[in-house]
Amino acid sequence: MIAPKTPAKPAAAGPKINKYLITAAQRGAVVAQPQLAGLENYAKLIGAQIFILPLDGLNDSDMLDPVLTKHTVINGNYELTRILYIRHFNVRPQAVNPLGGNIARQVAATKSAIIASPKQFLKPCANGLSALSKTLVSTGAITEPHYRDNQTGNVASGDHVIGALYVETQGELYNLRFIQITDTGAIYDLGNRIKPKSKKLTPSTIDTLVLGDWHTRSICPLVRTATRRMIQTLKPKHLIVHDLFDGTSVNHHESLLAVTRALRSAASELNLKDELFDCGTELEFLQNSGSPTMQIHVVKSNHDEFLDRYLEAGLHVKDPQNYVIGSALVVAMSKKLDPLEEGIYMATGKRLPRVHFLHRDQDFYRYNWQLGAHGDLGANGSKASMAQLEVAYSKSITGHKHTPEIMRNTIVVGTSTRLDPRYVKGLSSWMNAHVLIQPNGKAQMILIVDGRYEF
Repeated sequence: MIAPKTPAKPAAAGPKINKYLITAAQRGAVVAQPQLAGLENYAKLIGAQIFILPLDGLNDSDMLDPVLTKHTVINGNYELTRILYIRHFNVRPQAVNPLGGNIARQVAATKSAIIASPKQFLKPCANGLSALSKTLVSTGAITEPHYRDNQTGNVASGDHVIGALYVETQGELYNLRFIQITDTGAIYDLGNRIKPKSKKLTPSTIDTLVLGDWHTRSICPLVRTATRRMIQTLKPKHLIVHDLFDGTSVNHHESLLAVTRALRSAASELNLKDELFDCGTELEFLQNSGSPTMQIHVVKSNHDEFLDRYLEAGLHVKDPQNYVIGSALVVAMSKKLDPLEEGIYMATGKRLPRVHFLHRDQDFYRYNWQLGAHGDLGANGSKASMAQLEVAYSKSITGHKHTPEIMRNTIVVGTSTRLDPRYVKGLSSWMNAHVLIQPNGKAQMILIVDGRYEF
């Protein structure tokens, strides 16, 4: 989206950092006064410009509230960087999906686009691994819901978000995240709480941090370092881990790829015990990064189940280097124990007391967010879609796709891996992204760009 697919080391110093708070306002609608006061105070504290993007009212004669004209009003397209611009599409405020239709193909292939809407959606578009990713994002609004009293209007009112899009740019790079503003005008952003009359940012411990799919053997070193810093700074009470186990040692997708397996063998990547040991090391790394009471929850994921599949097929019998541990894990499975959890214990000799392995279909909720589903399995044996997840859970934060996405209260994290692994070819929309849950229960996606989650 915003940086080359293989992140470079962050520069010690760079171009000036510009900050923007971008929100929409419907003509003829009442400004949400406490929320505007909160947004203005936050802009003052962090040195950001406020941009107002007008939306159509119910009538052609409706006007924008004059109180908003003291800020920069953008009526057309506006370039923030060479690869990020505000794109004027005049999307109807009541549109169910402000990023739908033909919008993606109308946005320049090399640019990401910010689109005015009372909803906050985020959707990356796939492109070549060698190119910059393209992402579509809508803003939220600073006006109260203003819709007709019919089915379309009532649905739109329920989806209406009073908030803004925070954007920071540094040269060509940029990062962004959503801001949602409470009824009193308070803002929770990246571990800080800001009230309309706050004189400074007040640190606020977050409840939960959901990591982008971890994939121990494929982790991006810059993302790993940024994640540790994030955990140390934000001090989450709960940490959610998807795809802890990469499965390179027992990957069934590569079972017939002789050259690939030869290369993995030469790199000592086919030893199952070593890979399980690495997973234990990563869990210890994550646990030591947090507070002494932080709980880690490992979500049962499809890559974890590479191990289950390998054992169920009895493939360890003809795999000499993995025969011993494979046989021990088959015994553990026969006792209905989790082979990944038991395998990590066998490889490391340690059981970390604050690490919990969830089993398939085990719910885990925080603030009514479903966090126990990986997001790969849909209804009745199908693959999961955003629509299925929304209907099933109402509020969920899942993984699996490696492409972060936000559709109302259905959120998918990104990946913590390199964005150009050797097994991915062609078009890609992968991004490094985690999601945190604030103390007020609101979720916020945090992108990691060029090894940094904030500039």
